[in-house]
Amino acid sequence: MLTLASQAQGSSQVLVAFVVILIAAAVFSMLMTRLRQATIPGYLLAGAIVGPGVLGLVADSGSVDTISHLATILLMFGIGLHMEMGGNKRDVIPVTAVGVVSTLVSGAMLAIVGKALGLMWPEAITVGLGLSMSSTAVVARILTERREIRQLAGRISFTILLVQDIVAVAILAIIPLLANWAARESGAGGAIESVSARRDELLLVLGQGSLKVGMVILFLLFGRFVLPRIMREAARVANGEVMVVVSGAVALGAAGVATLAGLSAELGAFVAGMLLASTPFRHQIAGQLEPMRDLFLAIFFASVGLRVDPSLLADRWWQIAIGTIGLIGLKSVVIGVSAWAAGAPPAIAATVGLTLSQAGEFTLIVLGVASGAGVVQPDTVGPTLITVVLSLVCTPWLMALARRVSPRLAPAPLAPWRSSPAMREERQAKEVAGAERCRAIIAGFGPVGRAIADRLDLIGVPYTIIELNPDTVVKQRSIGRSVVYGDATNPEVLEAVNVRGASIVVLAIPDDDATVRACRAIRSRAPGVFVAARVNVLRKGLAVKEAGASMVTVEEIAAAEAMTRDVLLEVERMSKGAGGREKDMASEWGHH
Repeated sequence: MLTLASQAQGSSQVLVAFVVILIAAAVFSMLMTRLRQATIPGYLLAGAIVGPGVLGLVADSGSVDTISHLATILLMFGIGLHMEMGGNKRDVIPVTAVGVVSTLVSGAMLAIVGKALGLMWPEAITVGLGLSMSSTAVVARILTERREIRQLAGRISFTILLVQDIVAVAILAIIPLLANWAARESGAGGAIESVSARRDELLLVLGQGSLKVGMVILFLLFGRFVLPRIMREAARVANGEVMVVVSGAVALGAAGVATLAGLSAELGAFVAGMLLASTPFRHQIAGQLEPMRDLFLAIFFASVGLRVDPSLLADRWWQIAIGTIGLIGLKSVVIGVSAWAAGAPPAIAATVGLTLSQAGEFTLIVLGVASGAGVVQPDTVGPTLITVVLSLVCTPWLMALARRVSPRLAPAPLAPWRSSPAMREERQAKEVAGAERCRAIIAGFGPVGRAIADRLDLIGVPYTIIELNPDTVVKQRSIGRSVVYGDATNPEVLEAVNVRGASIVVLAIPDDDATVRACRAIRSRAPGVFVAARVNVLRKGLAVKEAGASMVTVEEIAAAEAMTRDVLLEVERMSKGAGGREKDMASEWGHH
């Protein structure tokens, strides 16, 4: 009985902590929205205020560790879903080089600073590499809200973030090796290990590494050949919930497999998201998971705020302030100079540097995994965690500063060794001018959508198709048409087809309610685009018109008009035929 009572009490505490965190996150998100600031720093502040250091409403951050861990797994899965190198392929190589070089240089410089402050090399390297990561969640959210994700600076920033995410996966993979190094460093004063003991340890590490590599290869093969077929079967089901359930099972299953292989659960979920990103269903899945992702994003950052110790901030505020300013300044310079050296105009390079100057969620994950492995000590985690939080809080202001500073750098010269850089401003102007040409989006590829697509082909107007039938998607892609699998009501799908850059959107969806929702979603993102919609009945036509459609074709009215026209033509033909017969009869009577 006592055991059951204690279990019930523990469950009740977790539930209360969860509710408190959600309420605080909701309040602070509304406050930050009212102040026109990013919501994620508000989640961090909410966790810090309700945590044990201030109000104490959540006395023990460990009570939400399970929820936070699940949130981390789903967050990593969502990041993996966006792992697709977009934009011009000529930009991938220089931007990838910027991401790799700037991350490694920033990590090395921060590691040297950590060593100078008294950290052991394994700990300094881990902290330095962790702080070299930027925040994909915060930056992508702000760029999307400001509609800058498809501008040149936004594209470069997002691609560098994707490269950093891949580097972070490598960092998570080498943490066990850093843990062994840290253990040897801490026991340096003990007995000297024998050569045979070191050889046995090396063989053990190589064996474990081979097992992990084998598990990863098997998982990649599964994702390449089996997973697309599973998702295709799930897509054939009319119920959209099946796709969400299967995706969640893949994310958590990958996390479990990675744990069995000795890797981190976060790494497994990230790889699962990457594998799904290579399928045609990525945009629809990302959009369906967006509400859940936002919820767990709030929980993740609020749980991070719970671990902030205000007393530590009060005692060492000047050290933390210097560390935060130094982190932001160092990363801004390194990333900005790297982008400039790769060919970005100085104004764009400065914008990218300030945009990516903060630490990120991967920093928090690396610190958590490394702390659990004994690489990073608790005395180091506390100040580093506060530095990460402060850099995230400063991100919206840093991005606003970038918009004010970058125009002043426009006249500055390009890198002298980049005579024809891939990221020239002139090419950006050409892309913008090209985007102003007529471009259409066709949502729904039934008989109506096909007829419109055929006519657009004849007059040479480019278009992108949005379709929920996976067989149609595969067939149309095979003949060279631009197709995105998904629902036109899905915000992620609309972003994938660049609805803001379209001239006309044709809603040829047979579902009237979905047409109304799609029209509202399109209008919220592209107020000026021409929206042509079809509906089945007049009542829904009025609803679509109120939702913002520019032109509505009501099938029952169109059918009535077509039938009326055809019937009148037939009546006229019959009348002419009857009149002809009467004339012949009269002529014959007169002859007689």
